[in-house]
Amino acid sequence: MNRVGELRKIRSDKKQDIKPHIPFSLYDLIDRLSYITRKPIKDIGELLCIKGLDSSFVLDSLSLYFTRDYSSQGTIYIAQSDDSSRRIKIKAKKRRISLRFNPHDHNRLINLSHALGLTVASTTSLLLIYAATDIHIIQNIVQSEGHLGNNRVKEARYVLKKAKKGVWKYEATR
Repeated sequence: MNRVGELRKIRSDKKQDIKPHIPFSLYDLIDRLSYITRKPIKDIGELLCIKGLDSSFVLDSLSLYFTRDYSSQGTIYIAQSDDSSRRIKIKAKKRRISLRFNPHDHNRLINLSHALGLTVASTTSLLLIYAATDIHIIQNIVQSEGHLGNNRVKEARYVLKKAKKGVWKYEATR
């Protein structure tokens, strides 16, 4: 029982919810990866974000939009100082996805959102979009599942073929 004025204890490993809006075609990719790997959609979205945070290709692509300096894995990204009042827009029909991150990864997303000058949900959406354009991340997720049945092999080939063609690339305008 709590006394008046006392705060309840919070678990140190409690996951934080983030609900970004992503394009329908990106949701389709995440859904297909979920089918291939037999993991829930929210786990695949979280995995894409974490691998995107660890990918130098993704961070190099996002560094064009940095309004503040950012460091990750020994690399320091210097912000563009031209005009920090620009907005980043993805022109596509969108759908909301629910993701949960552990405190360490959530803090990494907060730091990235600070560097981008965006909300955490918008940063997560942008990170998902750029992580989906990295063929190495997609291949890594597909290969993480050991034995695939015939239908899953066909689906994996389809996803990798589309990823190599760049079907899941999006235009971000500033």
